[in-house]
Amino acid sequence: MATGSTRVDLHDLTPQIGMRYALGPGHLFLALWFSVLFLHLNYIPLFYTDVWGHIAYGNWMLDHGALPTEDPYTPLTEGVPITCTAWLGQVALAGAGRLLGDEGYSTIFAIVGLATYLVFARIFWLQTRSQVIVVAGTAIIFFTGFTRHAIIRPEIFGSLCFAVVLWLLIRTEQAPTKRNGWIRLLAVPLVMALWANLHGSFIVGLAVLGLAWLGRVIEVAWKSGRVEDVLQDGEVIRLLLMVELATAAVCLNPYGWELLVHSLVFSTNPNLNDVEEWFRLEMVSAEGITLGASWILLGLALRHGRVAMRPRDVLWLGLFTFAVCLRVRMITWYAPILAIVIVPQLDDIWRRLKPWLASRLSLQNDPTWARPSFNYSLLAVLLIWVTFTLAPCSTPVFGGNGRPEKFLYAKETPRALTAYLREHPPQGQIMNPQWWGDYLSFAGPPNLQVFMTTNAIHVAPARVWKDYLALARGNAGYERKLDLYRINTIVVHTTLQPITDRIVRGLPDWSIVYEDDFGYVATRNHRKPGDGDVEATETAVIPTNESPVED
Repeated sequence: MATGSTRVDLHDLTPQIGMRYALGPGHLFLALWFSVLFLHLNYIPLFYTDVWGHIAYGNWMLDHGALPTEDPYTPLTEGVPITCTAWLGQVALAGAGRLLGDEGYSTIFAIVGLATYLVFARIFWLQTRSQVIVVAGTAIIFFTGFTRHAIIRPEIFGSLCFAVVLWLLIRTEQAPTKRNGWIRLLAVPLVMALWANLHGSFIVGLAVLGLAWLGRVIEVAWKSGRVEDVLQDGEVIRLLLMVELATAAVCLNPYGWELLVHSLVFSTNPNLNDVEEWFRLEMVSAEGITLGASWILLGLALRHGRVAMRPRDVLWLGLFTFAVCLRVRMITWYAPILAIVIVPQLDDIWRRLKPWLASRLSLQNDPTWARPSFNYSLLAVLLIWVTFTLAPCSTPVFGGNGRPEKFLYAKETPRALTAYLREHPPQGQIMNPQWWGDYLSFAGPPNLQVFMTTNAIHVAPARVWKDYLALARGNAGYERKLDLYRINTIVVHTTLQPITDRIVRGLPDWSIVYEDDFGYVATRNHRKPGDGDVEATETAVIPTNESPVED
């Protein structure tokens, strides 16, 4: 080596990775939990009810470049105007299908579902800084709303917007800087405007914002007892302004302020009283059992936790508990609110319990395996990669044919029956189970005149709805109603329509022309003239209480 040269240590040339990228066992556990959750969501089969109706609507809008003014699939609702409260969500679902095939619906559901849970995970982290409690909080959401977590519909976009709105509120609360306050003030209305076009559940977001403002008013008034302090409180003013901006933002949709009114009065539609998910809560139902379990957990957490509940949390919990009691479908929105309220209490209990467990188990304060390590980082990356390779959504990347049809579609999806109808298109009005009407509209022959679909329940005139119920349940006067609507083709779901099944099999002058394990098609031997053209006043629609009705 020449005199004066510098010796270079090869170690100095080795790229150095900051320890911020070294994960601990808690991070690995989080990666495992969310990986399993994503796989579960991605493997949920496509149910045979309203998902297909929403996709059919989305396809119609993509094909026509406009919003429908009447239901395009149920002629018995002709002349009744409709409001597409989920037009953008329906278009998003239809677009995913056109891009990725039927597997695309499952893919977008899994991605949106995982994103929703991750946003809630971030909320719980801001509240507690505990990986254990983050898992506990997301698990509470999953299991409390278990009866509805597998429903693929535009509501999934509403759930994601709900999570983002709550995150913006709690993020600013945990870090009350001027910058965060302005971000929240601008971001919340933007999210609400998007939400109003994705799904009609944006009303839930307005309720959350309104109660956040009211809770702050109560909090300031309780502490000071002076009206002047309430009126001059900066957070009260900012929250009120945010509520006003959010209310104005939801009017940025194709229907303007009328969408807000429509969404407010939607649940008063009398047809919905016959739909299972719009029933009042019964404690013996699946929702009642999970709700009761959540109350027990809440009681235990409040009994042993020492974190004071804020007025806002009490208002949120009270409203959504009351809402679930009125309509069981509201458990979708109750579950996240329960988790947000209960997580601080669980964190307090866990922090006091950890030292006791460590002493009982003779654990070191800082064992080597608990320290951050790049080994955990590599394992987490490997776990995420393996999860992706196992998920059906990886098919476009790795190739292949995706899941077999028996795993992609729910078991009783009438695919074979619908294929028969495509080969032998019925003429005129048909009678069908409402819960199959969506798939028949999506995959059936062009211009198929279905009697009822899930999306048409709230649009159908009361007479049509009652007549549909009578036919679906096999009530007295069955043949007379078939003649009234000039029905020449009947589709029967044998499992969920046992009475109708027995009646149709005994009808004279009718023959079963197709049958499989789930249902059959019956036609008149001598078709009635008129092909089912009836006046709108003679129409009616609705599902049976036995059916898996969705909205």
